[in-house]
Amino acid sequence: MTELLRNPQVLFTAKKELKQTFGKGNPIEESDIDHLPYLQAIIKEVFRMYPPAPLLVPRRAESDADISGFKVPMDSQLLVNVWAIGRDPRIWENPNSFIPRDILGEISPNELNINEKFGLTLKKAKPLQAISVLA
Repeated sequence: MTELLRNPQVLFTAKKELKQTFGKGNPIEESDIDHLPYLQAIIKEVFRMYPPAPLLVPRRAESDADISGFKVPMDSQLLVNVWAIGRDPRIWENPNSFIPRDILGEISPNELNINEKFGLTLKKAKPLQAISVLA
């Protein structure tokens, strides 16, 4: 929500896509997301910049390993820093900029598995709200 407020052109383009696809005032179902590629790009970009869990679940090395020249002894605890991957300039051009078009069309729906499993979630103490202010 914050990135949409900070990037009004992105918000405008998302609204335009919604109006062109569904018209004004028509309800949108979860199954309709397949028809909204720009909205999908916004969601993916938000998760790239702000992963829900910045570090993945810790893993234990089952044997000695060599990872890109780093020696990892058996029984070492390993953490993957997803936040750092999402901001790595070797992977992303302008990694600290919110640019949904960066990932449009890079992943086909068949390549992405979003099946849900039981996990941990935290509710916000106070849900986020956007309050418009007239200047």
